[in-house]
Amino acid sequence: MWVSERERRKAAIKKEVEELKREIDLSQIEPFFKRLNINYRKGEEQILEIPFIGDLIILRIPSFTFKKVGGASLDTPLKAIILRYLKNLPEVAEGKEEDYRNLEELGVSLSKALKPLKRAFSYDQSFFFKCGTSLGGVRLKERDSPVLFSLLPGIESLFFFKEGEEEKGPELSIYFQKKATNIFSSSELLYMTKVLVRKILKEAKKAFSEYSF
Repeated sequence: MWVSERERRKAAIKKEVEELKREIDLSQIEPFFKRLNINYRKGEEQILEIPFIGDLIILRIPSFTFKKVGGASLDTPLKAIILRYLKNLPEVAEGKEEDYRNLEELGVSLSKALKPLKRAFSYDQSFFFKCGTSLGGVRLKERDSPVLFSLLPGIESLFFFKEGEEEKGPELSIYFQKKATNIFSSSELLYMTKVLVRKILKEAKKAFSEYSF
């Protein structure tokens, strides 16, 4: 029976999610919840509240049921990201402030994912800063003024944006912490980048609508 590449990938991620569930050891990760400001409650199940790029994900263990506050369900790739994050929580919590790595230099292809963002903010860097900070990003007072985003507690990303000029298009570079690139696969880093890009564009659309009226 022929199976498409997409179906094979979906099956592989689903299998990975099941493996990650078996590898989660609450006794090993629970001591790090408070350090990372992850709210949790104990009862028949451990209930975790995990912020993810503006959403709040509720995870029950050991049943491993997921949902977003508001009732939305999670797709399988995001479940894998959350579980991998929890499995590596000691490394996340203990990781020191360190160098950030450029995703494209690590071989992550971003051109397609970043194209809508470049188009939306091509000649308006200040509007990019406005939308990024409205989403919870922090504009750092450093060279090139990157915007720092928290993706998960202890996992951050830097967006360097430079608006276009007459003969040169806009430039956008994405950086993740070294520990994040050690924990997550390239496809998972790309997934998180795409989610953040969509949310920034949503902020832009909202701001533009408010300005228009």
